Amino acid sequence: MTSPSSERIIIADTGDVIFTLRNPGAPFAVWDQAVEENSEIQDPEDEHKDEPLNDATSDTCADDLNQPVPRQAALPDVVYQVSSQHLVCASPKFKSELTSWSESLKRDDGLYHVNTTDWDPEAFGILLNVLHLRFRQVPKSLGLELLAKIAILVDYYRCWEAFDLIADVWITHLRAKCSVPETYSRDLMLWILISWVFKLEGEFNESTFWASIKSDEPILRNMELSIPPAILRGIETCRSELIEGAIDVCQGWFDKFCSGYCCIQDEKCSFECGSMLLGALTRQMNNMAILSPRPTAPYAGLSFAELRYGIKSIKAPDLHIRYERRSRSPEYRKHPCSLDAVIREVNQVYKRADGLRLREFVDRAESTTDIVSRHSELQR
Repeated sequence: MTSPSSERIIIADTGDVIFTLRNPGAPFAVWDQAVEENSEIQDPEDEHKDEPLNDATSDTCADDLNQPVPRQAALPDVVYQVSSQHLVCASPKFKSELTSWSESLKRDDGLYHVNTTDWDPEAFGILLNVLHLRFRQVPKSLGLELLAKIAILVDYYRCWEAFDLIADVWITHLRAKCSVPETYSRDLMLWILISWVFKLEGEFNESTFWASIKSDEPILRNMELSIPPAILRGIETCRSELIEGAIDVCQGWFDKFCSGYCCIQDEKCSFECGSMLLGALTRQMNNMAILSPRPTAPYAGLSFAELRYGIKSIKAPDLHIRYERRSRSPEYRKHPCSLDAVIREVNQVYKRADGLRLREFVDRAESTTDIVSRHSELQR
């Protein structure tokens, strides 16, 4: 039974369905700050690549907003009157649910009564308005948070086509004020979700790139966003391969300095040069905790960005060679041997890095299986 305090929103005044949203506004995409012990490495040299009736941009992207504001009190149920015909035409999920109804779901008022739970009421209202073609009631500009909430609904109810046009409008506005963050953060994961659901090739590639570069966690925090497991595994695999590549470079040069290094200017100086460079590299590898024992996959607590930043910071002692000159005082020239080759090779690993490609994953229209969701099925 609908709570007396429930708010009723009329989406279709002749609608035959009463949707009751219970526990509206449940916590969404909670980013556990306790897990985040280390701040992200900021590398200054990173290189990679009509107005609405309602403006819903109050939750736009903010760098310091990694945790949603908790609700202070439980909200009353929200009740929507909608048309089953509109829902069935637009959503295979609604169609499979609503066409299985029986007459026992009808109440004395002659309407079908159905419950759902946990959705954000604003996002759910936008979903219903779009499916009923009430676009004058739909905001043309959304913030990152609200768009992510709608993306989950669109994917859950499998109504992508109904949102193709309005999603283009939302994305255009969002791009103007909220770019994909270059840090492993809550906002980055929201961008991965949005770019997957709305098929944004550029943002999908960029967001998955930064996740693989900046994450120091073997298992990404999905935050129950229903990002397909194949995408998460792809990012985690890229991250692991990048870290392994950087460690392999350092270990390769460590072994070379230990035994087979040949001075690039004077072979007679090979022992001195190799010893000097070995000491500098050993010290930095030890500081980065990648020397002994050598880290192994899945490299918990390590990020490729952190390793690259540390390796770029390596400084070898300046070595000056004395050259005797006739009738003149000796001259000291700077020796060319350095750790620049180590840095260059790690940079090559970075330049070969790339985000995931949308085309490598199953097309949404070809999938007959619902994406796993934390939300309960429609109930009586």
